[in-house]
Formats: sequence, C-alpha cells, structure tokens
Amino acid sequence: SDIDTIYKVNVEGTKNLLLSINNMIKLPELVVIPSSAYVYGVSEIDFLNENSKIAPLNDYGKSKFKVEEICKNFKNFPILITRPFNYTGVDQGLNFIIPKIVHHFKNEKQEIELGNINVYREFNDVRDICEIYIKLLENVRVSTTVNICSGKSYSIKNIINICKKLTGHNINIKINERLIRKKDVNNIVGNPRKMLSII
Repeated sequence: SDIDTIYKVNVEGTKNLLLSINNMIKLPELVVIPSSAYVYGVSEIDFLNENSKIAPLNDYGKSKFKVEEICKNFKNFPILITRPFNYTGVDQGLNFIIPKIVHHFKNEKQEIELGNINVYREFNDVRDICEIYIKLLENVRVSTTVNICSGKSYSIKNIINICKKLTGHNINIKINERLIRKKDVNNIVGNPRKMLSII
C-alpha cells in the first residue's frame, strides 16, 4: 500500500544499482533484473509472451515497467530482464494467498476471509524458480527479456478444492470486499516457450 516505497525501491534502487555496476572496472558477464508479469496488465491472449502488450494496471506493475525502461539506458553489459509469474513455497508469509489458505486448512479453521476467488494465477514452486534462474545465469550472455512461468494457471477456488480433498476439511469462505483489488486481471498465465528454449 506504500506507493512511494514501491517506486523508491524498484525504480530508484535499480537505477542506483545499474549506475554502480556501470562504474566497475571489470564489468559482469550478465546482470539479472527481475521485473514482473504484472507489466502486462489485461491479457488479450491466453498465454502472455515476451512480445505481449505492456499495460500495467497497478503501481507495482508500473514501477517494474519503469525498471525495464531504465535498463535500456545501459549498454556496457548484458542485462537479462526476467518477468516471473506468481510463485510460492514453504515459509512464505501468511499475507500471501497460498500460505494463508494452507494455514487455515492445516489449523482446521472454520472460516477464511478472501477476495475474488475466481481469478486465475500461476502458482509455481519457488524451488523451480531458483533452478530456472541458475540455468538462465549459465546460458544467457546477451540482453534479453524472458518470462519465468509454467503456462498453467489455477483459480483460488481450485486451490481451495485441492486443500479440501487433501485434508478432508471443509471451510466456509467469506468474501471480504476490502480484499478485492480495484484493478485486477482475471487470468495471468505465461508462455514459457522462450524460457524453455534457453534452459
């Protein structure tokens, strides 16, 4: 919710980092700058690829797009811009949707407050994401942009049903209007073709 911090960290932080790297005596073989799938905004196609329309809907996505624009000013070293789609894993904070749902089922809570349960997102395993980053570091030596994604999306409702099957526990879902994003994308799923061709 702190918009100033989003821009300060993402935009100013990246600019300062790249300026520092640019002044190094020995330049790196590759600099990886994480952007986000949220730069795409509303999808006109089923699977977003690296050439899909850029139209971020929120300040987080807008800040990441500004980061990508800043990268274009640095030509002395290759920059890999990654656009990761949602990922999750053990020890992720309960303010994220998957850990929140799992926590409620694990503790057999009777009710959970959620926003829109009909949005579709990728929910990739953070261990897979780390492995992909390692392979990209090993294989990329030119400036390029790559989606980090699986090409599979699930609704929040799907996730709840999976948890019901795994635990045998039923939970009442209370829709909280405050948890529904004003500007949201119904389905965010990436096309992994370019990523897979590299790794």
